[in-house]
Amino acid sequence: MPQPDYYSELKVPGLELKFVDLDRDDEYVACNRYLRDPETLNFVLDFGTDEAWVAVNVLGNELVGLLAHKRPSALTTRWINIFAPNRQVDVVKALAKHYAFSPRLYGLMCLEPLKPQIVAATEEPPSTTERFKNYARRERQRLRASYDPQSPTAARNPEDPLELRQAAPVSGTKRLDVNHYHIVDGVWHWSSMDYGEKFLCLGYNWLHNVDDGEDENPEEDLKDVPSGRRLWTWLILCDDGATPPSNTFLVQHLSNILGTVISIHEDPFPGQNKLTPDEQTRMNLSIIRRNLLNVFQNLSKAEKARFSSVAEGAISTLHIRKAPGSADGDPSGDSPSLLFYYLFDDWYTTYSLVVRRQHKYGEKLRTLRQELSQKPGLGQLQEIHQIGRQLGVLKRVYTSYKLMIDRIVQGQKPKNKLRQLSRESTSEHYGVHKKGSLNNTSNPVAALGTTLSSSAIVRFQRLGDRVDMYVLSEIQQCLDEKEALVFMVSLIKRELYEDKPQF
Repeated sequence: MPQPDYYSELKVPGLELKFVDLDRDDEYVACNRYLRDPETLNFVLDFGTDEAWVAVNVLGNELVGLLAHKRPSALTTRWINIFAPNRQVDVVKALAKHYAFSPRLYGLMCLEPLKPQIVAATEEPPSTTERFKNYARRERQRLRASYDPQSPTAARNPEDPLELRQAAPVSGTKRLDVNHYHIVDGVWHWSSMDYGEKFLCLGYNWLHNVDDGEDENPEEDLKDVPSGRRLWTWLILCDDGATPPSNTFLVQHLSNILGTVISIHEDPFPGQNKLTPDEQTRMNLSIIRRNLLNVFQNLSKAEKARFSSVAEGAISTLHIRKAPGSADGDPSGDSPSLLFYYLFDDWYTTYSLVVRRQHKYGEKLRTLRQELSQKPGLGQLQEIHQIGRQLGVLKRVYTSYKLMIDRIVQGQKPKNKLRQLSRESTSEHYGVHKKGSLNNTSNPVAALGTTLSSSAIVRFQRLGDRVDMYVLSEIQQCLDEKEALVFMVSLIKRELYEDKPQF
């Protein structure tokens, strides 16, 4: 398919050549390879029912030119994905200015993530006592570091409200280091929802089931948080306005005809050399980006993008570009909302962590129960305690997801009323509202954020039910089993005490 004139008319040097046809086999394979490369910074994907165009590693000035021109109605949806926002502040700034992000939100997006601490390996594993001492010492050091008086504070430049600069710390006072990544690394269930006139922004931690070298670290089982890689994500749905309706179909699907979804991901490997990644890094990156890769695959019509088996296609197929049963050429007003939803619903990770029958927490509890029944003792008490702490963190994390889902669904109720009024007034005459309909609506909730399509709202409701029924209920069952094991240990302790000879 020939490239639309839209990209050549942008007059941005080099940008036209970056956009390639995602429905071609060779271009899809090349882009898929880019998405698995830790050195890739971003991509921009414009798509509609009949065509899709993608550009990788777009520069900040190129994005400014792209956002300055409204795209054609055939490209209903734009997906802007950013890896490691701290490495491309100019790209984030272009988005922040165009969609009117708050200076605080922009500043948080540009912060440097925490770099992992490298622990020297010892020849012999330390004893349990030494491991407890090391764990307590690290916790004290981390607490002291959070009160570092040399922590820089951010100050706004009056010439540019989006520019954050370092200011000298106030002498003689101790300030709590409120770096965003310190907070989300210490409080895994931290989440945020930001609203603007043109956007709805979700911020949340996501736990990826990757190998973080647990077997090589004998102190890993002393952590109070689940194993795996915690990464922060921003997911933003933006309203790009609507095109004038030319037929009945467009009148019925007026809301959210043009929309942009922005996904911003914390750097999973800060401080590492990304030019020569090892095999384990590439494998972990494929797991971390598994849901993103699946969504990207579903947005291509290339032969190479088809699923290898009927079973895989049945579970992984996502109808984003074209709704089932719709005629060819019909633009889908649901596409921005559905893309937003499917990027949020990373069911692969949730299934591997909690839902499936053989998830590791259920296996650990079953193993401990067998050990206590065969060789009872008090040595398993610490492990039971740590499993309980990790399950508690998981429960709070998924409870925060459920709260976000509920707020999304509840926040759409007044918007649905406005959308219905909009359709009624637009059907009568485009641009002329009925007296007492939209112009007299003064609901502050309806004035903020964007409007989700009905199909996306239904999916969010279903996701909330799944979190309740399959995740939180499974975690609670494991917590109940953990309490039963604690009770079993207390009975063993009592029997040992009673059997001890009295003098």
